[in-house]
Amino acid sequence: EGNPAHPINQGALCARGQAFIQGLYSPHRVARPLIRREGRLVDASWEEALSEVATRLRDARSLGVLTGLESGAFEELLADALASWPGATLVHHEPAALTALAHASGLVFDRPEVPFVDLRGTDFVASLGADFLDGFLSPVKLSREWAAEHGFGTSGRRMALEYWGPRRNLTATGADRFRVVPADALGAAAVELLGAVFRRRRDGLPAERAARYQAAIAALGAPRSGIDVEPLAELLVAAHSPLVL
Repeated sequence: EGNPAHPINQGALCARGQAFIQGLYSPHRVARPLIRREGRLVDASWEEALSEVATRLRDARSLGVLTGLESGAFEELLADALASWPGATLVHHEPAALTALAHASGLVFDRPEVPFVDLRGTDFVASLGADFLDGFLSPVKLSREWAAEHGFGTSGRRMALEYWGPRRNLTATGADRFRVVPADALGAAAVELLGAVFRRRRDGLPAERAARYQAAIAALGAPRSGIDVEPLAELLVAAHSPLVL
């Protein structure tokens, strides 16, 4: 279970966290070093295995490292180690990788980092495919905040939630309004929504910010989603403290 003193999960765990323990105690887990000899994996000592790896690293003309989703000190350690090999490639194999989200944050905020999302005080959330009650960023933290704000939160306003996506997942089920939008149309719909909100807010923005938004919208092109984004744009503009995920 989670640690009750932890500031994020406060003792709870998401479904992925609950299942993660199988990686440690699964009966199918590899419990000792194995080396392939004549087509068969055979037991080896740690000294033998590490010596084998060191020899192969020393003799390698190129190097690729495949990992799951890593962060913090371990990711930095890998990057430092791979700096010793010219042309080394680090690949994260992770369906829930946050690389695209960090890249988007760099385009919008000039900081290519995964953003910290806080639902407290928000009175309207538009989620475009971001299933934050299940697998988006920190579902334990966001579920707790949604539960608190959806029933009149710290701002005294009840948080409303509209979800767009291809299927009825946990967030769609909990939303006040769920709209079926194909996955391949979500990106175009997001760009159209940005343009619709900008048109409504342009006159009230400082000239520098308005010019920046205009340039960003122009750079994104003019996709066509086939989705009517105008009603959602009206709700976002009318909200006191809206958030789009």
